[in-house]
Amino acid sequence: MLQFDHLAIGATTLEEGVAFAEQTLGVPMGPGGAHPRMATHNRLLLAGSGRYIEVIAPDPAGEPPGVPRWFGLDHPPSPPRIVSWVARGKPAIMPEPLGDPALMSRGALSWTITFPRDGSLPLGGALPCLIEWPEGVHPTQTMADSGVVLEKLIITAPEMGRAKAALSVMEFEDMALIEFRRGPSALNARFSTPRGVVEI
Repeated sequence: MLQFDHLAIGATTLEEGVAFAEQTLGVPMGPGGAHPRMATHNRLLLAGSGRYIEVIAPDPAGEPPGVPRWFGLDHPPSPPRIVSWVARGKPAIMPEPLGDPALMSRGALSWTITFPRDGSLPLGGALPCLIEWPEGVHPTQTMADSGVVLEKLIITAPEMGRAKAALSVMEFEDMALIEFRRGPSALNARFSTPRGVVEI
């Protein structure tokens, strides 16, 4: 079965993305690192048990990857916004194309993740990329409690029913976390934070 893993906030620069997240959530982002294969870098924040927020942007110090960056980050958003979400697990049935698996690394961490190789997002971002961590390894194990908890992922999609049906077929077990709306593609999220409930 699939479980929610993390959401990705894209930004033109990591500094801009971190400033946006910290101002909105009211807490400092934790550390992160670089993804050499994609020429991106990130900072992370715990957002509940086994869940986290990733702020990610192109890494100006990285070597050009020679392929489209994941999460559409060849054309990063300004201002920062949620660009994608990630579920962990390997479904027996894949009713929609979510991309091809690729081995990635950041420092001592390594994982396998699916994403469309043309830099697009699965069903316009309504469906997740899929990630598999090594047995017994997850980045949240070393993250400090932030006081931030993801309460709801709000998926707006013109084909809302198609997205909902695909997640059901893939046996995504955190459906209660998702709120579906019909409309132009967009991802938003609601959090409880030390300053109250906020939405990105």
